[in-house]
Amino acid sequence: MKTTSLINVMPSNKAQVIDFVKQTKDVIMSGNENPLKIAVQLRALEDVIKQLRTDSQIQDYTLSEAQKESVKTFKVFGAEITIKETGVKYDYSSCNDSELQEMNQELDELKAQIKERETMLKNIGDGFIVNQHGEELTAPLKTSKTGISIRLL
Repeated sequence: MKTTSLINVMPSNKAQVIDFVKQTKDVIMSGNENPLKIAVQLRALEDVIKQLRTDSQIQDYTLSEAQKESVKTFKVFGAEITIKETGVKYDYSSCNDSELQEMNQELDELKAQIKERETMLKNIGDGFIVNQHGEELTAPLKTSKTGISIRLL
């Protein structure tokens, strides 16, 4: 089987995605498929998608194909494709702006102070402590959700 054969049967528009998710969920919830097996396969699929979508050769080739359309936005295969700048970043280190450098240093110091304060609050435990303003400080509320973590071998 060609690797693209699997990709070609996957959903390629919003309606197909909604239907695919619903059908897959129904199969899982009916007990006809092992949910752990599906979870592992989905995790592997996430890796496949990430690697294919971030591959620079594929990105360059895909952009080249899109530029053949001679318009910035066009519709094809049930999707709208737009050629645009992505991931724009600015490097302010070359600006020689001492004010910005000072602000960033103050921000870094403030972030460190906040982290230190949060650590102190987390360590209060079940009781409380009284700060210099007479306020009773208690530990932060902790919420969590139990789930599974999947590491592909």
